[in-house]
Amino acid sequence: GYVLGQDCIVNNCFSVGSSISVSGDGIHFDFQHNAGRGAGLIGIGVVANNRFYGGITIGGDSVEVFNNYFERGSIYISLSKGIGYGHIHHNIIDSAFTTAISLRIWGGGEFENLEGTVIVHSNVVNNSEVGLITTGEFSNIMVSNNLFNGARERAIYQEENDYNALITNNVFSNSETGLYFNDTERRYMDDLRIENNLFININTLIDMDHPNIGYESFKYNACFGIDSLGNDDDYIGELTQVNANGDSTDAGFNLFRDPYIVNLDSFDFHLYEHSPLINAGNPDTSYFDLDSTINDIGLYGGVYGEIYDYPVGVGESDVPLPEGFTLAPPFPNPFNMMTRFSFMLPSAGDVEVKIYNTIGRLVLAEQLTLSAAGKHHYVWRGDGSAGGQLPT
Repeated sequence: GYVLGQDCIVNNCFSVGSSISVSGDGIHFDFQHNAGRGAGLIGIGVVANNRFYGGITIGGDSVEVFNNYFERGSIYISLSKGIGYGHIHHNIIDSAFTTAISLRIWGGGEFENLEGTVIVHSNVVNNSEVGLITTGEFSNIMVSNNLFNGARERAIYQEENDYNALITNNVFSNSETGLYFNDTERRYMDDLRIENNLFININTLIDMDHPNIGYESFKYNACFGIDSLGNDDDYIGELTQVNANGDSTDAGFNLFRDPYIVNLDSFDFHLYEHSPLINAGNPDTSYFDLDSTINDIGLYGGVYGEIYDYPVGVGESDVPLPEGFTLAPPFPNPFNMMTRFSFMLPSAGDVEVKIYNTIGRLVLAEQLTLSAAGKHHYVWRGDGSAGGQLPT
């Protein structure tokens, strides 16, 4: 269907096999079930409490999108010049690799006077090629307390922008690349802050067209199961000091040890009571947890986190270290998109991964670094050393 007008309210709709397009000065899109291709909105809009089999495109001066479930879908937001306020929160976006980008935010039109704020928090972005792309010029953008899981290319891709960007208290898991920044002219890197995030089971931590992100930008994060630091490894991962908890960190107070989360496989990122991530975030009061304590690194710290009792249990690092190297069978097997190998190291050291096909031919050889003692995971997406997907 298509609706054109001012101050539109569209609710209690059920749409199968077609898209919903709404255009007007004021739009409220509420309690929909759209089983078609998606929806298009232009104006000032609220999109809430819907289930979409497909995606939505929203353009306007002010947009809020919350409590929606996008199955095999995506969100594309184009903000006009002026205030340009965007608030995207508490959505589940499971693209199932059917769209190139799960969430895209663009400062459209003429950017010079775009003074608004974009806040993206408390969302789950799963099974994407690229989880989040931001393009254009904003006054401020905050990406906080989101779970980005299973990105086949990049969890977050930031194109050349002019704005103050804060990426905090997110979890990046089971992905090819955590963060990618296209800033060849270094126009905004000085205003970039990446803090209090957990990166776990990531092939490449950071990929940048401009080198040297700097201590002031990447700090108070936790990294575990990282195969490569990417092209910005001048200081990241070089343990040179200890934090307030007495744990070894690099110059940016970044941790490189088991985070002791409750259950990675079920996406339960609550922290055990002995987790090194507790009170290990940025100690500035602006980052404090809801209980007025120092920020807990990860999904539940900071202003959009939650208060909970740390469970008492056994984290992965509590498993006794083996006398020698051990390797668990891949899971799942057989697999479609990807499979994961778990292995245990009795002591820190580099690991070389070699994969052979059914006739004994070597198809992949890769060197892993930053492999501390304990349990690790390696995600394989069916590609070979020469690049590209291997035949099944």
